[in-house]
Amino acid sequence: MRDQEFVEMLAKRENFGCAMEVSRAIEDVKLYLQQKFWKHVKSEFDKSLDDKGLGKQWKVEESIRPDNYDDYGNEPGIYFVSKQHKDTSNYIQCGVWYMNSRKIGYGICFSQRLSEGQFSIASLIDLRQKLKCKSARNFKDTDDWYVWKNVTDNDPMSDEFLYHAATDAQDIAKQLSEEAIEIIEEHGDQMLKVENDIS
Repeated sequence: MRDQEFVEMLAKRENFGCAMEVSRAIEDVKLYLQQKFWKHVKSEFDKSLDDKGLGKQWKVEESIRPDNYDDYGNEPGIYFVSKQHKDTSNYIQCGVWYMNSRKIGYGICFSQRLSEGQFSIASLIDLRQKLKCKSARNFKDTDDWYVWKNVTDNDPMSDEFLYHAATDAQDIAKQLSEEAIEIIEEHGDQMLKVENDIS
């Protein structure tokens, strides 16, 4: 049970009406804070298209709905995708996303699962070798979805995350966005080569 004095204070006639209003609004407040975080991620990505010159080869796509993370299937998020890709083909994307484990991750993944024969494509092997120096948890070279990923401890539905989002959503978004932007700055050309080779 929560602190009894706090409960008794909220139960007072002069406080109870406000407490009920807050109770009814809290889910909307949580959703607002999650949306605020994702908007900051997209803003950081959009800004890098000009500031870092990424807009020549890349564009930003968004597939995230905090009110229903399952709407977009696997790994909804904010991604860099190449301007050369076709929606009908398997393409590469680099971004920040919501994982099925209820954690936020970032890295490089494909739009579709790889076939077994595609694991041996030389450009993909080379890219994974270059990314090995980066620390990543729960990652295997033979993953058929990810080229490279890192899973953070951030659960966007947790009280801890929401508290940080309320105090500085932009700072959390900036930290995660910079990780993805750094990857695409360093390895973007190789990523495009992989995309060409798998399509």
